[in-house]
Amino acid sequence: PYTTLFRSFLHDPRFIADLGLTGGEVAVAFLIAAPLAISTGFLLGERLHLAETFNPVVHFILAVPQSIFLPVFILAFGIGFLEKVLFGITHAYFVILVNSFAAVRSIPRPLVAAARVFGATRAQIYTRIYLPAMLPLILTGLRLGMIFCIIGVLLAEMYASRRGIGRLIFTWGE
Repeated sequence: PYTTLFRSFLHDPRFIADLGLTGGEVAVAFLIAAPLAISTGFLLGERLHLAETFNPVVHFILAVPQSIFLPVFILAFGIGFLEKVLFGITHAYFVILVNSFAAVRSIPRPLVAAARVFGATRAQIYTRIYLPAMLPLILTGLRLGMIFCIIGVLLAEMYASRRGIGRLIFTWGE
């Protein structure tokens, strides 16, 4: 019974269009959020004085359910592509940021100091020490960021949208 229902969705042009719309919004939001969050996390991880200033703000934002800000997003950006993409960005950004910061802070400082003493260039330190050590946490952050990005876009579509998978889910729930 579920396979025939699934097949009927795959042959429905409106469902395919809604799936493409939601997928596009998620892709744009993620492609903006990921590089911004990774670079910000790297910056905060490298400069502890910045981290001490901004970490409480980041953790406060993560503690507040972001869905309560959706009406503000709708008021500020209207109902449309921009609002959904920005809401997806905010959901993904902070999750990826925290993981990127943790990735940078997980690198043993004596290892970096030893590499500098032996004459390693900055590029060698980043490619041979930082990147391999950070990769598992960065990939975890990206995976979680994608999940939160999808949730953000779907929430925006469920709350105020005329099209998209989120709107379909809301309609099916009624």
